[in-house]
Amino acid sequence: MLHSHGPKSPKSTSDDTRIKHSALSRLSRDLTRHTAEDGYMDSPESRKAYEEYYHPISRAKGDAVAREFLDRISAVGQYPSFLDRKDSPFVVADFGTGTGGLAEGILPVVLGSLPAETPVELWLYDKSEEALRIAPQNIRKTLTGLAVRIHPVRCTFPGSVRLPDTLHFLIQGNLLAEMDDGAADQIYRPLGETLRRMAPGGALIWVEPADRISSRRLLSLRDRMIKLYPEFIVLAPCPNLRNASCPALKTDKDWCHEDRPYAFSEDVRRLAKTVGHIKDSLKMTYIIAMKRHDDFPFRTSTMPVWRLVSELREETGLAWGIFCDGAERRRIRILKRYKNEGNKTFWKLGRGDTILPPPEDQMNARSGFWDLSPQAEIRLVPGSSENGAGSAMPEQGQDRPWT
Repeated sequence: MLHSHGPKSPKSTSDDTRIKHSALSRLSRDLTRHTAEDGYMDSPESRKAYEEYYHPISRAKGDAVAREFLDRISAVGQYPSFLDRKDSPFVVADFGTGTGGLAEGILPVVLGSLPAETPVELWLYDKSEEALRIAPQNIRKTLTGLAVRIHPVRCTFPGSVRLPDTLHFLIQGNLLAEMDDGAADQIYRPLGETLRRMAPGGALIWVEPADRISSRRLLSLRDRMIKLYPEFIVLAPCPNLRNASCPALKTDKDWCHEDRPYAFSEDVRRLAKTVGHIKDSLKMTYIIAMKRHDDFPFRTSTMPVWRLVSELREETGLAWGIFCDGAERRRIRILKRYKNEGNKTFWKLGRGDTILPPPEDQMNARSGFWDLSPQAEIRLVPGSSENGAGSAMPEQGQDRPWT
C-alpha cells in the first residue's frame, strides 16, 4: 500500500494547531504565575509557542523603549559618548535574551544613530543553550549589513557571569518575571558588576511584564540601583530626573506600568485569544537609565512636569487620574461642568502623557484628591504624545546633537 507524502490533511493541520495552542496556554499560565520550568525554552512545543507569540511582543516593546531613550537624551541635552564611536566597538550585553526579541527591537533603533562603520559586539546571556542558538539567528536577520560579533554565554543567574571588560548598553527583558523572590534579589550582584564596567554615557534599558509582582520587583531594583550607583540617572518613565524612591512602592497593592496603544499582527491577536489576552496595546514596566557623562551635564528645569501613570477615569460628573512628578503621586480630578478651552487637554490624556502643572492656587486638596479649579489651564508637554511616550523634561523640539 502506497502512503501519500503530499500536503497534510485538514485533520493533521488541526492537530498541529491544537498542540500549539495548548503549549501556549500552558506557557502563558506558568509565566503569569511565575512558575515556568527552567527548561521550557528547550521544549520544541513551548519554544515554538514563545517565538510566535511572546517574541513579537518583546520586539515591539524594545522598539518603543529604544525610541523613547533617544527622545529622552535629546530632551535632557545629553550626548552619549558611544554615539560617535567609529573604530572601537559598541558593546551591548543582553541579560536573559531568550529568543532575542527585545534586542531585535532595541538594536536597530539605537544602532541607527551610530556611524555606519561602527563595529558591534553583542553579548547574549541565557540559561538555555537552545535560546542561545536561536537568538543570534533572529538578531542577525534584523541587523543585516552590520559588522556584528555575537558572544553567546550560557549562565544561570545569580551565578557568576563572564562579562566584557567595558560596555555601553545593557538590556534586560522579563528576567525578574522568571525568577523566584530569592533569585531576583541575587541579580544585584551581576548587575552591579555590569554597571561598574559601563562606560560614562552608557545606558540601561530593563523591561518586565506589567503584572504587579514583576513590576514591583523592577521598581525595587530601580530604587536599590540609584541608591548604590548614584551616577546613574533614571530618564524614563520617571519625570524630572529626581532619582527619588518610587512612590508606587509605598503601598503593597500598588505598582507602575505602561499601557500604550499598538497595532499587533492578526497572528498575534489570534494567539492572544487562545490564552485570554487582549492584544491592542503594549503593557510593560520599564526603566531607562543613563550613566553620567561629565562632558555633557544633564540639563535640568525649574518647572517640574507631571506624568499620568494611570488611565484617565471618567465617572459621573468628573474625570480623574493619578499623576507622578518622580517623587510623589497625586490624584487629580476635575468636574465636567468646569470643562473649557483651558483644560480640554485633560480629557484627552492617555497613560504616559506628561503635562505642565497648573499653579498651586488653582488646585484644592480634598478627600485624597487635588481638585482643579475652572481657571486651571492644562498644557501637554511638547513631545509628549497620546501613545504614552511622555517627556522627561518640558524642553523639547531641538535637533538631536548627532543628526
